[in-house]
Amino acid sequence: MKRMTALCLVTVLLFSLCACGSQPQEETPVPEEPAVTVTEDPNLGRYICTAVTMDGMDLGPDGQWLTLKGGGEAVLYLGGEADEARWSLSGTTFTLTMGSQIVATGTLADGTLTVKLMGMDCIFVREAALTETPETAYTPSMGTFSCQGLYTVTYPQDSFQAPGDGLTDLLSPTGTKVWLTKLDSRADVRQWRNDMESKLTETTVLQSEQLELTAGDYAAEGLVYETADGWQTALLVDFGRNLGSDGRSVAAACLYISAPTREEVWNETIQSMVTSLKLGQ
Repeated sequence: MKRMTALCLVTVLLFSLCACGSQPQEETPVPEEPAVTVTEDPNLGRYICTAVTMDGMDLGPDGQWLTLKGGGEAVLYLGGEADEARWSLSGTTFTLTMGSQIVATGTLADGTLTVKLMGMDCIFVREAALTETPETAYTPSMGTFSCQGLYTVTYPQDSFQAPGDGLTDLLSPTGTKVWLTKLDSRADVRQWRNDMESKLTETTVLQSEQLELTAGDYAAEGLVYETADGWQTALLVDFGRNLGSDGRSVAAACLYISAPTREEVWNETIQSMVTSLKLGQ
């Protein structure tokens, strides 16, 4: 559905009076041009899934969302994948299509979208509406990722997923990749720290910024830097000694994040993941 834009038609009327004999001419005031008002479709924006059921069974809404864009374009994030779609609205009747197939129908009104989506009954609430209504304030569902049972971080499941593909520990819908690992010895810690420090003088690094923060109860250090391949953040949480268990060593926790932009590799969500770090499960 094309974005509905209200345009005011502006007409300027000019009147000319001809003089008769020696009579003076009297000017008629020209009316001011009225302002043009453009109204953006209030239905546009990101909708967070707050409920999913099928045949009366609660399937859980964690991490699912739908973005409605102008021009009838949409992005549906469902089951760990983002797919492009098309949407239309007639009154309050909502339709979502992929290709030539209708995948969802329902109603959209006052920031709440209630649809039958691929056999599931779903409720999506626009993010702005969630923020504006305190009694229905949205709290993202949190997941926990464990690095070999030695330390964990928590993350919002609407921002990251654990793909389980063996390539990335956490992955965002926009492609931000997060790896979590550990260092077994003091020698490994020194090597990791030296590698970060070398980035400050490497010619392949276009710009960099050093970080100092707290992860759990431990001091952390890191580096945000840009190369020709994009942006990266490298973080080191040095425990100062071996704090492993069950015969497994861990002298430090390490996090590595990569994405095309700086905002994607160092923002409030990433920082909250780092500060949530704790030892054990």
